[in-house]
Amino acid sequence: MKHNHLISILLLFLCLCSSKKIVGTVLVKGNASNTTDTFSTAVTTKIFDVVTGTLYIGLSSSISLAGSSEQSSLTRVLRPFANRRPSSLIVGNEGSAIQFLALAARENDENPHLAYVTDADLATVNIIAPHDGNSGIASDTLHDTDENASDGIVGITANNNFIFAAVKPNGGNFPATNSGIALIQIHKNPLSLEIKDATTGLVGNKAQKLDVDSAQIMIANPPVSASGQENAVDMHWDDKLQRFYVGLRLQTANTNADDGAKAIVVGNETDSICTLNSFLPDGALVNGEDDKIVGVKQEINAQRTIDIFKVRTLHTSTGPSYLIVNGGVYDADGEAPVGAGNNVYALPLVDKGDATHVDQGILANKNAFNATTKRFEIAAAANADLTKNTDAAALVGAGPLPFQVDKHTSDIVVVGDAVYASRGGTLDANNDLGVWYSQALFDQDGKIIRWTPWSKRAFPLNVFKGGNSGVSLFDVDAVTGDIWAIDSESNKKIHTTAWSTGEYQIGLVAQLNKRLSDCCSVLDLDQSTRGFTGDNKTQNRYALFGGATRTVFTRISQATTTNPTLQTPQTTFNDFSVQENYLLAFLPANSGSVKALEYSRQNSGQNNNYFFAGTEQGLFVFTDAGGNGFNEENLGTLNAAPFTTRTWHKITTIDGSVIDIKTSGNRLYILVFKSTAATPFKTILYSIPFATTTATMFALPLRIIAETNVTPIFTATPFFTSMQIVSTNNDGTDEQLILGTNCGLYRSSRAGGVQDATSQTDAGWVQIDPAFYTSITGIDNAWAATIGGSDVTSRSTVWPVSLRDEHNLKTFTRNSVHQLNGTTDAGPFNFVSTFFNSIDTTDNNFTTLPRTFKFWSDGGRRFFIVYLPETSSNQNRLLVLPFDTIRWNVYDLSMQSLFDPVLTQIQVFNWVQHIGMTGVILAGTNNGIIALE
Repeated sequence: MKHNHLISILLLFLCLCSSKKIVGTVLVKGNASNTTDTFSTAVTTKIFDVVTGTLYIGLSSSISLAGSSEQSSLTRVLRPFANRRPSSLIVGNEGSAIQFLALAARENDENPHLAYVTDADLATVNIIAPHDGNSGIASDTLHDTDENASDGIVGITANNNFIFAAVKPNGGNFPATNSGIALIQIHKNPLSLEIKDATTGLVGNKAQKLDVDSAQIMIANPPVSASGQENAVDMHWDDKLQRFYVGLRLQTANTNADDGAKAIVVGNETDSICTLNSFLPDGALVNGEDDKIVGVKQEINAQRTIDIFKVRTLHTSTGPSYLIVNGGVYDADGEAPVGAGNNVYALPLVDKGDATHVDQGILANKNAFNATTKRFEIAAAANADLTKNTDAAALVGAGPLPFQVDKHTSDIVVVGDAVYASRGGTLDANNDLGVWYSQALFDQDGKIIRWTPWSKRAFPLNVFKGGNSGVSLFDVDAVTGDIWAIDSESNKKIHTTAWSTGEYQIGLVAQLNKRLSDCCSVLDLDQSTRGFTGDNKTQNRYALFGGATRTVFTRISQATTTNPTLQTPQTTFNDFSVQENYLLAFLPANSGSVKALEYSRQNSGQNNNYFFAGTEQGLFVFTDAGGNGFNEENLGTLNAAPFTTRTWHKITTIDGSVIDIKTSGNRLYILVFKSTAATPFKTILYSIPFATTTATMFALPLRIIAETNVTPIFTATPFFTSMQIVSTNNDGTDEQLILGTNCGLYRSSRAGGVQDATSQTDAGWVQIDPAFYTSITGIDNAWAATIGGSDVTSRSTVWPVSLRDEHNLKTFTRNSVHQLNGTTDAGPFNFVSTFFNSIDTTDNNFTTLPRTFKFWSDGGRRFFIVYLPETSSNQNRLLVLPFDTIRWNVYDLSMQSLFDPVLTQIQVFNWVQHIGMTGVILAGTNNGIIALE
């Protein structure tokens, strides 16, 4: 789907002239006669084509759309663009319910095919080219491994040339004896299907054996399916590895002490033969160990169950590949779950860079990472090689999703370095609903070291009219930043996110816009905030917003238990017109605009917590007349103490304009710019220990750990521009600072952490790169992770932005975004990947980016605030650019600027960020707040 610059100009004109109503989340138009549903019949399955931006939908019965006599149970929805409202289009003329759906395409295929199975003939697979308007073509009935007609297909996946179908045996259920994987070749021009003998590659009709007797599943004795779990299969094709994965639900035989099971099988096609391989070796498993996630060998009379609900693949921006699985091992009686439906894990995969290698795509030795090739290349062989469910690198979300172990995800989507997960069902104090995400954090070599907590929703919970419905199916568009979601109550509603100025009058956006005409800064204090989890901790979560001489405190959500953990469900507030949830607090007159906000993040239970605001006139602290701090346990509604007993007070010992404020709870770091006749360019980095009063905290002499124009490190450095904190050990007690300057990017390297540094020399500053760095973005919900039973800081990845001279003309009008990873005090801290603008290092369009003011990412969706050449000098734009530009078919950077009518009314964007459990991305502008909701 190609675009050109003329089209972009035309679309921009149409947006500016559009009379479209400015609203938030949009209901996709279908055939429903009411205004709350998309379809009159339920959605059964979906698949998203990232190349064309098309969401393909399977329905429970055929429908017709207005203005057409055609009917089908297959439909498609095109990516919204500019002021185009998403609406459904009929695909083919299929009349039966769609049970399974797979995309049969190669990378960058703009004319993909769809493989699908209907309830009219569950033993037949169909193929259709949705772009040509023709009907689907059906195969003959598929056979089992004994060459008898299968009783039905239980799952499919596909590539450009073949469809892989998990088939039941004749007269039985999967994976009983004679179950297997059928192989169907796709022929094009003309389109047809040819069933293969999957064991020989010849024309025939025989499945490759995959049943309880298969060595890929069985250990010692054949496992069984748990009651009600027969025919429960999840399949996924990975084009990079040229492998498909099958996730199963099994119980060990419980015949002897060596009985076991493996619930992941990896397969591939070579010369029209379907080959199946064990995902991990039997000999690496130890009797009685329940922590190996996808494989177990039981002890005598200790039957085990392995349930793998979802299986996907992740190819990180740094190089290594992982298998993402939802599920795990637990006792057969369910009394002692070790890893079940509310857990998602990342397992390292062997990637030889050679699809023909026998080990390609199987479980890798977690201890054998090749730092040169940036891949795991050695298969797991021994018990110590296997990933455990307690490994921080494996714990997607840093722990369970916010629902009980007997539930499981309804859908999982992997985009970039992020895993998104959803759940339908019902909402209660123990089981949350919606869509969440977690993003990977990396070490200096590029392998995953840990994950951010499941602390944020990625889609608003209350958009489905008729109640707080969960999300049954969803997908994520990294080209626009939008999310598609299908409700779990009726499965008839399809919504996509859209930009809004706040139509809901008592909602967060509308209330903020009543009091903030120019929003310059934001601080999100979600459930991962240090000090917000544990016994007797506050149940409230907040967001702060800064404008001209004012701040707004908002109470975003509340944990459902009095002793919250990272995984505790939260209730999100919708009414911000009430004083419990909204507080406007003014700074003293002539204080300027609030450019930085921070909170102490103390976890001590002492009265040493504060809110901080930085302006061009100095540092301000939200405190009482005596300058006293408060206990984090006392944070409640905004119409009660400590909020009602405090106002903003200036700290007189901090002289200058505050550039930034940061803390993880160890020290308060303040970056200040000062200009005098003697020293016209001076920036100082202060390190402030926390105390119970501001008088003690900010008493002279203040500790300075970096200062421009001071020997030996920063002698010729006129100013510092930005900073971020990274954690360098697993308990969060050690941290280092990344410092952006006009003369390079630096890191501190003091042994034991920079938090105890007493001077610039003691901080041990080391230059990482000599370029001019304008800003550094961090990950907001990475401050806390559950490791060893305690909440610790966990950030190891940050994104510095450098100034670039694209044509060597000394104009320096372009930027590049980098990904910097480091996990040790001594370093190194490396750029991995070395080129982060795009995965395509050969495309000159991505050599540099437009001048970038801000960058924010959830790991999958990447938002940039940029100054485009065609805009005026005081105007910027919001741009979305996926890292894997090849996979997403992005080649024209000018087309990535968002043309939504809401966005084109904005002159200046100040920031963009996800806010708490709202499921909303907000952007602060010179004209208030706008939201992607």
